[in-house]
Amino acid sequence: MVSTEFRPYQISMKHQGTKHDNQILTQMRMWLVYHPPVFCTIGLKDLELQLRNIKSDSTFDLVCKVLHVCEAPSGEWIFYVWDGTDTPPTELQTRLDMEAVTPTPLHPEEAPLPREVLCTLPCVGTVLRVFSNRFSKEILHLQKDIYWARFCNITCKQEFGMWKGSLLPSSRIRLLSNEDGSVIERLKTYDGRFATQVHREPMASLHMASDITDVEFKRAGYTTLMESLTHEQVTHKFKTLVRVVAAYPCQGKELHSLLTGDYCLRLTLEDPTARIHAYVHKDDA
Repeated sequence: MVSTEFRPYQISMKHQGTKHDNQILTQMRMWLVYHPPVFCTIGLKDLELQLRNIKSDSTFDLVCKVLHVCEAPSGEWIFYVWDGTDTPPTELQTRLDMEAVTPTPLHPEEAPLPREVLCTLPCVGTVLRVFSNRFSKEILHLQKDIYWARFCNITCKQEFGMWKGSLLPSSRIRLLSNEDGSVIERLKTYDGRFATQVHREPMASLHMASDITDVEFKRAGYTTLMESLTHEQVTHKFKTLVRVVAAYPCQGKELHSLLTGDYCLRLTLEDPTARIHAYVHKDDA
């Protein structure tokens, strides 16, 4: 509980208290309320995670680049953050019989990003959405430019098989310089990943080719779904490594009728960068 008493312990004969003095005292008392001594200010490494290490319902610090900030129609603020790594695969809880009524969502936010914003996001590494129900002064800076920042004391959970970050009442945002040690460490990790031939494959995948599959364009490198979404041409061919999240129709008897060419199969595919609907038509089935 914060004291509201302004009576001093000691006072000089000539002292005359003012309303301005009381306001300063109130601000000083409220400092610890709004800036608690959470571990992020100490910088303990055991509480600092990368996106590839996050877990559901845990509290941690995240050093990341804030790529975009916007206000959702619901009034929430959404931070689009990235550190060059992939979030872990989530547990799939899709009910196949519900795909016809309620298709699996493609993104955690209500509305997709405009294409001009989407094309500015990295094509390798997960862009996590972090939601906040309150405005903070750091948003003013983050709306004007791209910054690295430390999100202190945040949490994550899984919704519809997607990771969703949230700011807690005790969460804080600290803007960082490009020379900060944690920032340099993240950039080195990403540069090391980018230098390999398999950097576009999900970090959680096996980098050995499967013996039970055969694909065209064997010599072509892998492309992420984000690269496809932001491709300058609407129609293009690419090879990618994805996970099938859902399919519609899901009944075998309905799939069999695809041979007549009267139906198409809708697949919900995802990799660490995006989730899309892919349609298989006629002969392609």
